[in-house]
Amino acid sequence: MAKWIKETFPLEMPDFYLSQERTLGLVEDWVYEGPRKIAVFVWRGTNLLDFNMLWHHLPEDEEEYAKAWEFLTIQAGLDMYPAEVTFEKDPLLLAACVQRHVLQEDVPLQKEYYEDGSFSIQPTDTEFYKKQKEGVYKPERKNNWIYAHSWPTTPLHTISVAGVRYDPDKGEWVKPYPYAKPHIQPHEFAYFYYESIKDIEDYINSVQFEEQPPEYREKILKYRDELKNVQEKYKNFYDKPWMIYVPPDPRTGEDGVKNYENWVIYDDMGSPIFASQRMLTEMADDVNMEVPEGLLPGPDATATVLPFG
Repeated sequence: MAKWIKETFPLEMPDFYLSQERTLGLVEDWVYEGPRKIAVFVWRGTNLLDFNMLWHHLPEDEEEYAKAWEFLTIQAGLDMYPAEVTFEKDPLLLAACVQRHVLQEDVPLQKEYYEDGSFSIQPTDTEFYKKQKEGVYKPERKNNWIYAHSWPTTPLHTISVAGVRYDPDKGEWVKPYPYAKPHIQPHEFAYFYYESIKDIEDYINSVQFEEQPPEYREKILKYRDELKNVQEKYKNFYDKPWMIYVPPDPRTGEDGVKNYENWVIYDDMGSPIFASQRMLTEMADDVNMEVPEGLLPGPDATATVLPFG
């Protein structure tokens, strides 16, 4: 039988959620509960952990272990092979694979961010998340936060499991693990931001807009003004565009932030493309705006490639 444990380990986190740097030395205790060791599948061509993260208990008895390993080797097929993850050697990776059911709102404390860029660590607003799950539109918050994540971040939100690599020659997982990556970069947010402004400006200048009742036209104009104000209002979050709140478009009724979170720019062939500085400057000029430096692509910026699909 597999050995079930409940142990605490130090969870090392990047400088902020989805950051790719660790210079502040942030560490919090994480309680792991699950099997002491498991087997996962690794792709032969890349030695990357299978993104589906299918894992299997590994028994402690040597004879049972050998039988289980033989079965897993066959089940892996020709394209993959099994690899072991243990609490003693890789507690963070083990927790990320096993404790996938732990949600950010399940963690007792959360780090809340405010429009001025400040933050505080507060108890989880369980009532807010409960109402949100029940489908309540804009449930009331205890504090005036614009964005929150668990503290500490859950293991699955700390590292990018799809980017974890195994070294078959050494028989161990390559460290440090890659940190969880954002699904949108500042210049990609800027692309869709200026595109959205251009879209609403074109609508306001259309015959269709003039035919709408006064109350509706007023909503559209208010939305346009709020949208254009986002750039100044959230200037402290240019490096964290997933935290920027985009007002809902009255024409769709959908919260814009739900779209911006995972938007990536694709070409006609379905491949991610890069939002260049020239492209963004021209788009901003079209709506009489100027791209702030924080939303322009840096020298190392690339097109985002999502870890799935």
